Amino acid sequence: TTLVDCTFSGNSVSDNGRLGGAVYQGGGGQLTIDGGSFLANTADRGGALALLGPATVRNVEFHANLAQRD
Repeated sequence: TTLVDCTFSGNSVSDNGRLGGAVYQGGGGQLTIDGGSFLANTADRGGALALLGPATVRNVEFHANLAQRD
């Protein structure tokens, strides 16, 4: 899957233990994120992204994302 010049802003996952406020990649195949921004997303773990498989992230802005836990 490839995401190009996407903006993810103000997304959240509120259930305890949930991963990736904006994008969750569960490990099935390659994810490429090329350009775009992740702004003020929240999750228990992985405020903006949770990547459990192969991924390439380039030319992406991250600002004010929050993971509630380590």
